[in-house]
Amino acid sequence: MYTFEELEEIARKRDEARRTGVSIDSNGSGSWRVTVVIGRSSENRKLVRHEKTIRGTKKEAQLYGGWVKSLANAGQFSKSAGTISQAELKELHALQAKADRFRYKLKAAVRAGSKVEPGALNLGD
Repeated sequence: MYTFEELEEIARKRDEARRTGVSIDSNGSGSWRVTVVIGRSSENRKLVRHEKTIRGTKKEAQLYGGWVKSLANAGQFSKSAGTISQAELKELHALQAKADRFRYKLKAAVRAGSKVEPGALNLGD
């Protein structure tokens, strides 16, 4: 029998997976099961999923899930191409760190009272 908090957590994960198409579940110590909805099959309209176990941090699993989902959205993902090299993972880490730094600077500027104009952004360091 589940507690109310456990049921809330299950519902939150389910809703997030539906919204993003990426589900990440713990598979043990330092192991994460990433499930990404690639699309629907043309024959029977059933969901096509890509599943992979990532051994590492949850952040690495999230990066992998986002990478696969972005390839799927661009139509460049095939089931056989679902591997990521260490160099690509390192590049994803660098991009995530750059985005985190930008987000931090933007929040600080808004807190300081700066007006944020819409338009192209320079994500340079």
